[in-house]
Amino acid sequence: MTMNQPSEALAVAKPGLTYLPRDPRLLELVARAQLALGQNAEAAKTLETLTEVRPELLEARLYAAQAQAAINQIDRAIEHLDEALQIEPEHTRARMALSKLLIKKGQLERARKEIDILKTASPDDPEVLDQEAVLVYLEGDRKQAVEIYRQAFELSPDTNRVIALSQAELRSGQMAEAHSNLKAWVDEHPQDTAARRELAKLYESVHDIDAAEEQYARLAQELPEDASILNNYAWVAWKKGNTAQALKTAERAHALSPDSPEIQDTLGAILVDNGDYTRALELLQSSSSQLPDNPTIKYHLAQAHLGVNNRKEGLRALREALESNRQFQERAAAERLLRSLEFTP
Repeated sequence: MTMNQPSEALAVAKPGLTYLPRDPRLLELVARAQLALGQNAEAAKTLETLTEVRPELLEARLYAAQAQAAINQIDRAIEHLDEALQIEPEHTRARMALSKLLIKKGQLERARKEIDILKTASPDDPEVLDQEAVLVYLEGDRKQAVEIYRQAFELSPDTNRVIALSQAELRSGQMAEAHSNLKAWVDEHPQDTAARRELAKLYESVHDIDAAEEQYARLAQELPEDASILNNYAWVAWKKGNTAQALKTAERAHALSPDSPEIQDTLGAILVDNGDYTRALELLQSSSSQLPDNPTIKYHLAQAHLGVNNRKEGLRALREALESNRQFQERAAAERLLRSLEFTP
């Protein structure tokens, strides 16, 4: 069954429940419309009634689990999936959904049993392998998780799997392999913006600013309304010393998402570098109020305060940045600035 017009279906079917509150066909139609519209809490209530009326309906149990999981009622979702497997023990989709929720709940021993059942039935199913890789990683065997991710990718290569594989390789210290896999995929699929974004982040993480800028510049062309991409492009352009491009791009990102603390920070830092301390201070105060524990923002805020000759507030922000004991990219520069201020009357 399809749900092409959920709003219309809900408008027609829901009033009928006033007169037939336990009619299974009406309940199913209303619940599916609610799910299609993202009304998960309402759908969960409707499906609880449906499973009371028709406890033997497999699809009702699956829909109920979906709705309960969407509102973070994981225990109840698990109960519905257990009931679904009582109805049909060989139902792969129900067992897959159950294993995911068990992992989410941290019930790894039981999740292992469910995944072993799935693997016995379908040893080369890439979706089963995806789940096993997550479980193995959480069990602590990072290298084995990489091998399972690789097996899933080789069986059915796609964007999600190449990203999952590269992230697993990074976590296990296999930087060269992560780069090689992502780069090869992006070269073969140049329109895959999700994989290119991951490649850009990888370059940024290893401070290869030239390569990161190249990837973000391409992404900014392909996704000109993506404020996050523009923000990252502005940041790496600024780090490379391309201040004009950085400022232009940061202004575009800020126009698209003016309340984002990350974008306010980027634009504020670039404005500090350009000597526009007054506007920078306004942006960085807003950014710091939203992310008060972020030492990078505190450092940039200190610079803006100092730029408008507000030494007291500048010192306070600088000390807060350094007292956090959190590592941040500009920590050494912040320490040098503090030392210079402390030795200056």
